[in-house]
Amino acid sequence: MTKHVLAQICKGIQILSFILLTSAFILSSAAAQELERVRFGYPSLGFRQGHIWVAKDEGLFKKYGLDVDPI
Repeated sequence: MTKHVLAQICKGIQILSFILLTSAFILSSAAAQELERVRFGYPSLGFRQGHIWVAKDEGLFKKYGLDVDPI
């Protein structure tokens, strides 16, 4: 192999390593964040507030980083 080909391979490995390390850092920092606590008030129990309880029971709020407390 020529020096030019080896230089291209090394450059590609460096770029790939940088991308992998950067993405690993971003993903690990996103997973380490605490849940943001939110208190959600509603006027009365009824069918119009059912989606709040369904989302809480299914874990949708936690999936998006929220700790919702319906009051």
